[in-house]
Amino acid sequence: MRQLTVICALLGCICSLRADIIAQWNFNSPAPDALSTTGSLEPSTGAGWLSTCGDVTTSFSTGDTRDAATDNTAVATAHFPAATNANLTAGLRFDVSTVDYEQITVGWSQRNSATASKFLRLQYTVDGSTFVDSAVLTMAADSLFTNLTINLSAILAANNNPSFGFRLLTEWQHSATGTGPEAYLPTTAGSTYGSAGTIRFDLVTISGVLRAGGNHPPTISIIPAQSVRIGHTTTPVEFTILDAEDPASELTLMAESSDPTIIPASNLTFGGSSSSRNLMVKSGTQTGSSLITVRVTDRGAKSTATTFSVTVLPQNSPPSISTVPTQYVLAGTPSAAIPFTVGDLETAPGALSVAAYSPNSSLLPPGGLTLGGLNADRFLSINPAYGQWGLAPVILRVGDGLDASESSFPVMVLPARSVLLADSFSYGDGPVTTNSARFWYNRSGTDGEMQVKDGCLHVVSTQTEDVAALLLNGPYTPGTQAVLYASFLLNLPALPQKAGGYFAHFGSGSTLCARLYASTTNAAPGFFRLLISSGTGWPVAHPDTFQTNHFFRVVISYSVDTGASMLWVNPRFEQDRVGISTDAVTPGKVSFFGFRQSTDIGGEYVVDDVRVGLSFAAVTSEFPPVRPAMSWMKSGAGLQLSWPSGAGILQSAPRPEGPFTNMPSGTATPFQCPATGSPRFFRLLIQ
Repeated sequence: MRQLTVICALLGCICSLRADIIAQWNFNSPAPDALSTTGSLEPSTGAGWLSTCGDVTTSFSTGDTRDAATDNTAVATAHFPAATNANLTAGLRFDVSTVDYEQITVGWSQRNSATASKFLRLQYTVDGSTFVDSAVLTMAADSLFTNLTINLSAILAANNNPSFGFRLLTEWQHSATGTGPEAYLPTTAGSTYGSAGTIRFDLVTISGVLRAGGNHPPTISIIPAQSVRIGHTTTPVEFTILDAEDPASELTLMAESSDPTIIPASNLTFGGSSSSRNLMVKSGTQTGSSLITVRVTDRGAKSTATTFSVTVLPQNSPPSISTVPTQYVLAGTPSAAIPFTVGDLETAPGALSVAAYSPNSSLLPPGGLTLGGLNADRFLSINPAYGQWGLAPVILRVGDGLDASESSFPVMVLPARSVLLADSFSYGDGPVTTNSARFWYNRSGTDGEMQVKDGCLHVVSTQTEDVAALLLNGPYTPGTQAVLYASFLLNLPALPQKAGGYFAHFGSGSTLCARLYASTTNAAPGFFRLLISSGTGWPVAHPDTFQTNHFFRVVISYSVDTGASMLWVNPRFEQDRVGISTDAVTPGKVSFFGFRQSTDIGGEYVVDDVRVGLSFAAVTSEFPPVRPAMSWMKSGAGLQLSWPSGAGILQSAPRPEGPFTNMPSGTATPFQCPATGSPRFFRLLIQ
């Protein structure tokens, strides 16, 4: 008898419109995880069993786009026989009871690799052990999913059968077509069959028409994912059950947990009545996640299941707060609103408390940090103390009543627009990287070694860390005619070694420039000299020599266009005595200024009042107090007025020309001005 050959194509469903899905495998994870590399070999609908034939192995991969789930997973089969070995032994087997159903149809979606077997045989069983040949499936193309449907309605023994099953096995060309070699052929002409070829299956579906007087399986609604704390119980999780033949009150429920150490099965308690049921889940003693399967069974032993995930959280999760980048504020000018977000797993964002403070309260007093915003979206406004500038960390703290989290960021208050960096190290003793809220960052060496002590930075030869700080509006590139200046107070408690290494520099990436050295070479006994080089060449000394245990101001400059460097010590004017580097370098961009610790610097360097700017005056001048500015912003139906803390006294008047009178004692920034009453005009009287 000629074998029946089915050429694979997009086939329409030929089963009755009244056909029901008896069982289906979509291979997606029971609790969707949006990953196609994870999945399940359990039926997604109905009941049944999947097993492998021969040495075939399974894994998960991307499925047919007809599967609308976010996972979209298929099962991928591999490790098939060699080309002339083991015909009709390798593939997948599916066992599904068809009790109460007839006109059985099986369908699936299949994708072959180019070297996989071109022919696949469907065999069915009606006794659970003896298989009968049915259709031959021929794949005409690789790397795309083809929808296949086989109608078994003529197989009467497949109807109403608890032992029905079928398998899909790879087949030689000769037994599949009656001609050709007794060997497997590749899916794609021009390719060579290989046992490493893969075949993916998706949406494997067994359908049938319910027999007269037959029993439909019950239905159960989807249950969403849940979360619960250790030792706690969820509120009742509602779901609905129904059946076409049996009253909902006579349906039975069962629940099981995939990980009893996280959710013990005994901690799953059903409630409700009739079709409206609920489940309460009590956590175990461990955190983690478990899949809960709820199965509903009718009086005819038909069942349907749904699966959802339960995540067990610690007793209380601390709230979260977003990071804020470095903020630059011009002295005397309140900052714009700085946005950040807060959140918590248990507490609504609007119920979270937020606070802000700075360890450097002389620069950023408590009254100069104003919080606002609603729910998850919050903001901070910064008003530096009048007449102050420098670097100050700001700590944002969010609490949920049980736990709290913090996020810190640096605020650089600049005395003038030409200043790019100003730091007097007015923060706590300890690592400069962490205590500056990472304004100074580790560029090389062991993070945390360079220390701040008593308001000064200590650069020592017994440590390895190189720290750097990014320059505002950097990087500065050749062609911009920029000349960068850096100054700082320097004190050497003891003489450095005779041939010293550089301890301060500009730079970008791994390229360093304007390197500053200290050495006793060519200095009188008890004295040392400071030297500068543009790059790695021989450094040039400043004409003067210096004593230990004295602070003096060092100024260096670097021309971004020419690569030239200069050095001043205790200058009054830019024309004062200077050391000029003589080594030629290729001009390059500059993005940071830094300090370097290494054994070759030969001693200890105490640094204070670091400034970087775009002019000599920007890093050497004693800046006069900046005239403070008053800013306003809309706040509800009124206005919020802000000014630097301590800068002056708020006054009001009924008309722009006055007369102005002081606001009541205790009025401080920020001031909330309601939108009710007569018009008022405000000004800040400078103290």
